[in-house]
Amino acid sequence: MKNILFTILLLITIKYVSGQPGTGTPSRNDHIFPSAPKAKRFIDYDASGFLINGKRVFIASAGMEYARVPRALWHDRLLRLKRAGFNAIEMYTFWNFHEPKEGQFNFTGDHDLNAFLKMIKAMGMYAIVRVGPYYCGEWNLGGFPIWLKINPQMRVREDNPQFLAAVDKYFERLMPIVARNQVDHGGPVIMV
Repeated sequence: MKNILFTILLLITIKYVSGQPGTGTPSRNDHIFPSAPKAKRFIDYDASGFLINGKRVFIASAGMEYARVPRALWHDRLLRLKRAGFNAIEMYTFWNFHEPKEGQFNFTGDHDLNAFLKMIKAMGMYAIVRVGPYYCGEWNLGGFPIWLKINPQMRVREDNPQFLAAVDKYFERLMPIVARNQVDHGGPVIMV
């Protein structure tokens, strides 16, 4: 989105895609979306898996939405997941959780994504952040704030200037938090 200056580390783990139409034969396509040159030093992949900070890592992720767990229980739940063998936490960043009223953002207390990511890092785990803006995820309106629905000019999930402007405002608050916590800045975020 406009006015956002940060690199999204997009890694695709799919080794094979469907081959020639009608043949049913998969074709090899390991470099459909290679790591950005700037990111390779911190995170990359090859035919054997992921390399994070030069170390081979098998990523075993579990989903944990900080929005569904009170902050007082974050450490306990993360510890349980780590003890169960997971080394990465995958999460949604529900828009309506952070901007319930238009222009009123909340990234504090139970809504503190930065603190959640720092806790993941302190526990020696990685983070996979799903920034949306739409999630489904058995969450009201797929994470869209109710104020989008109330505005008759707002058509969501399509090329609508009002909707895209609202997404930009949300991303202008969300993305810097994610960017500051990326692996290339010493944080736990390995994928967005």
